[in-house]
Amino acid sequence: MSTLSTLSQHEIRAYKISRIILYALFTVLCFYSVERLLFPSQQALYDFAQKKSEKSPQGLVRKDLDIPGIIQDGAPLTLDTETLRQYAKGTLQLTLGKENTEVVQLSVSVRKGYKSLFFPKKMSYVEYNSDPEIKRIVHIGERYYAVSGENLLTPFVSEQALLSRHIPILVEEETKDFLENRTIAESPIGFRNGSLLASDNTVFVVEHENIYPIANVPTFESFGFHWDNIINANSEEIGMYKKGHQFTVLDSHVEGTLFSIENQLWKVVDHTLFPVLQKELGFDAASLAITAQSENFTRTVSCVAIGRKNIFGEQTASCTVDLSPLNDLPGNEYLLEISPISTQPETQNAIHIDRASITLFQDISWSNLRQALSQIKQMIAERK
Repeated sequence: MSTLSTLSQHEIRAYKISRIILYALFTVLCFYSVERLLFPSQQALYDFAQKKSEKSPQGLVRKDLDIPGIIQDGAPLTLDTETLRQYAKGTLQLTLGKENTEVVQLSVSVRKGYKSLFFPKKMSYVEYNSDPEIKRIVHIGERYYAVSGENLLTPFVSEQALLSRHIPILVEEETKDFLENRTIAESPIGFRNGSLLASDNTVFVVEHENIYPIANVPTFESFGFHWDNIINANSEEIGMYKKGHQFTVLDSHVEGTLFSIENQLWKVVDHTLFPVLQKELGFDAASLAITAQSENFTRTVSCVAIGRKNIFGEQTASCTVDLSPLNDLPGNEYLLEISPISTQPETQNAIHIDRASITLFQDISWSNLRQALSQIKQMIAERK
């Protein structure tokens, strides 16, 4: 005799309802788990009171917090969060300091681009060539040398390194007799800053005497690097450099990186963007540049955050902004500017912020699903 036959109708009905509820809860739990795995949110937390920033398992923010959480003198508070994904909306939650006695109203505007695009810009032109001290290049045997002054010769580590620098000087052929009575520098000249070198299944980006291994394929693509610009390097070419930290989405483009913005080249020099003189370059410099748009600087989305007291007596403010209008712009960083809403912002009392939390959310879409599956596949491949 089955167990159900000994139960009353009321008990059987309760049993069936319980099973349906359990199945429903299991289905919801599975859906929630899959949604969190394939369409994760990303959170960045800034704790100004403790002078630190944190990251969630899905999010990344810089390790050190070196900005005060104060909005004053009409200057906005600027926050950023880096990402490898596209997001549909973002929520900013603020906990305001006890110093704020009045109800606060804040305007939050968001731009998307690369960290380096938001560096200060100077309208003084710079040369593409970063080797003005090189006046002559000679080829002797299998080596190329830069001639400085009369007696100093500095070898290029390879012909590839010389070509990467695009020095606008004709190479002269010389015999070994040219080396007599001249000093040869010990440290060779390497590749142009910003060059991409491949060795042992790793791609490095060059900056001065250092090379930085790029973390993975999503990181490489998020920086706008071009696969066609990778140079296969040998052990001598790699060995002349010091290997630096892993290059992740937290980093900015290295010194010497070129950006192409509407037919104008820009160059990163000392964390500043300078326009590049493009007259008679003699090669397609734009092919080496990261593509960006003028709308990276001008297109914004915004929302308004109004202060409210919570049950603990703290004043908080939050707002949610639609990020989808920014999705077609290149870049791996969202830049937030928080300003007071006031007719006279210069005379506005300083607004103190103790904590700020930025949470980014994805849409459930086929494109995001394909991206998520691609990243999971990449993670599995990296662990093998």
